[in-house]
Amino acid sequence: MRVMRHNGRFTLRSSSNDGEVQRLFDSACDADGLMQKSDIMKMEEIAALLDQEDLRWEEFDMFWERAPKFPTDSSKIDVDSFTQIWRDIDDLFEFEDEAVIDPTQEGPPTSSGPASSKTLTATTREDDDESGEELELETIFQGISNDSQLLSLEVLRKWDEVKRLLDDGLLGEEELVKLWEDTTKSPGSPNEIDVDGFLSFNLALDDLFYFDDLEIEGGGEGGGEEGGDEVGGGGKVDIPDGADTETAFKMLLPNPSLATLEIDDVMRWSELKELVDEGSLEVAEIQSIFGECCSASAGGAMDVLGFAKFDKMIEDLFEDEGGGEEEGGGTRAGGQQQQQQQQAEQGTVLKNRLLDKIRAISAGDPLALNCEDDALDEVLEIANELCETSAANLININAKAIAPSDLEGDWELLYTNSGMFRFYQGLTGLAQTMPNGKFNKLTQSLKARSYANDCVYKEIVDVVGGQEVIATVDGDWSMKSTPSLLTGEPTVLMSVEPGTVKYGPTSTKADHWKSVRCMNQLDMSFLDMEGLRIMRGNTSLDTIFIFMKIV
Repeated sequence: MRVMRHNGRFTLRSSSNDGEVQRLFDSACDADGLMQKSDIMKMEEIAALLDQEDLRWEEFDMFWERAPKFPTDSSKIDVDSFTQIWRDIDDLFEFEDEAVIDPTQEGPPTSSGPASSKTLTATTREDDDESGEELELETIFQGISNDSQLLSLEVLRKWDEVKRLLDDGLLGEEELVKLWEDTTKSPGSPNEIDVDGFLSFNLALDDLFYFDDLEIEGGGEGGGEEGGDEVGGGGKVDIPDGADTETAFKMLLPNPSLATLEIDDVMRWSELKELVDEGSLEVAEIQSIFGECCSASAGGAMDVLGFAKFDKMIEDLFEDEGGGEEEGGGTRAGGQQQQQQQQAEQGTVLKNRLLDKIRAISAGDPLALNCEDDALDEVLEIANELCETSAANLININAKAIAPSDLEGDWELLYTNSGMFRFYQGLTGLAQTMPNGKFNKLTQSLKARSYANDCVYKEIVDVVGGQEVIATVDGDWSMKSTPSLLTGEPTVLMSVEPGTVKYGPTSTKADHWKSVRCMNQLDMSFLDMEGLRIMRGNTSLDTIFIFMKIV
C-alpha cells in the first residue's frame, strides 16, 4: 500500500462518504445521469493524481474496465460504478490517521484531526513498480480465492498463468509442488495460503526464470571475461517453431503477471543468443531495435505490439542480406516462416489493390464522395478481405494490446462510403452551404495524455475564387478493446465526443451539427505498422472510413 502524506496540493474526498461521492458524480455526469471515462479523467483530484503519477494510467484503466457499464451504452457508467471506481482508487493509498506530515516542519508531526479529513499527497515512487505488481496480484487473488480469502494448491494449479506454464513445459509438476511446500500457509489452514502467501509464491515463481550469468555464458570456463557488452541475465527460452507472436511474447515474460518485456527478457530468447554467438547479430543492434520498438505508454518497455515490430525488424535484417533458413536468418524458421511470408505477401497485394482503387475513384473527387455504387462495393469487398486475412492486422494479433498512444498523431481520411458523410459532402456540411463550395480534405489529429485525450478534425472546403475555408471540430476521444456489437469479433471501439465547430469568426457547439455525428462511434477493424487504419460504423459493418497516418 502507498502511504500518502500532506503537502498541501489536493485532497481526495473520502470514499466512505457516499453523499460526497454522489455530489461529485452529479457535478460531472450528463443529462442522463451517466458518465464517460474522459469525464472522470478531467476531475481535479483524478487529473492531479495522473499528472503527478501517483495514480498510474494502467491502474486507472483497470479500474474502469472492471466497473460495470450501462446496459444500453457500454462507454458510460452510472453512479454505482463511479462509486466503485472512486473506492478502488481510494483503496490504493494508506492514509495516516493520527498525523499529517508537513515537509517544511522539523521535528515530530502534529495532530491531523479526525480521520474524515485525511489528506492525500504525492509520495516517492521508489517502490511503485513493486506496488503496481502487488496491486495486480492482489486483484487476481481476490478473483480466484474462496469466500475466506484463501487459496488451495488445486485452485492455484488451475490459475491461467500457472496452467500455461505447466502446459508449455516451462514449469514442472515437481517444481510447482516444491514452491507450494515452501510457501508459508495461512494460520489455522495448513493446506491453504492467504494473499501474503500468494505474493510470496509469485516471487519464488519469478525466481525460477532467472539463472546465473556465468551459467548462461557457457559453463563457467572462460565465460564472462568480456562481459562489457553482455545483455540478459536470465535463462534461455526456446520458442517452438510455429509459435505465433503473442505466444512467443508470453513465453519471454519473466513473470506471468507482467505485460511488458525489458531488454534482458528479450535476450533470453535462445535463437537471438545463437545469432549473437555466431556473430550474425551484434548486441548493439538488438539494443537499438529494442529501443525503436518500446512504447512510451509502457514506460520504455516493450508491449506485445512492440514485440511484433521487433520480431519483424530482426527478420528483415536477414532478408535484406539475402540470408535464408540455411544461413540462420530469421528468429522463427521452418514452415511457419514460409506461411507468414505468403500471408504477408497476400496482405501487401490486397493493401496495394485497395489503395490503388481509392486513388483511381477519388481522382478529381476527393474521398470519392460522388462515385457510383459499384465502385463503393468493390472498395468495401477489398477492405473486408484485407481486415480478415492480413497477417499485418494488429487488431487480429491482439486488439487488447492497442493503446491510445499507438494512435497518437495526424491522420488523413482517404475514403469513406458513409451515407451521412456523402450526403453532407463532408464532416461539417459547409461544402453544401457555401457558394461553389467543394470538399477538399479532412485530417484527424489525436493526442493521448495521462489525464485526457484530445481530438481535432481539420476540414478544408474550396470556395469561389480559388479560396478555401478551414473548419475545425475539437473534442475528446477514448478507446477500448471490446467485442463488436454486430459480429462478436475482437475490435477496438473509438468514441469521439465533439466539442465545438469553428470556421472563420464562427464558433458553435458541435452537438448542433448533425453531420458530425457520423464519426462519433467507430470500430477499428484494421491497423498496421505502416499507418493504415480502417474504421467501421459501430452499428453498420458496411460503413467504412479509411485513414492513413501522416508521417
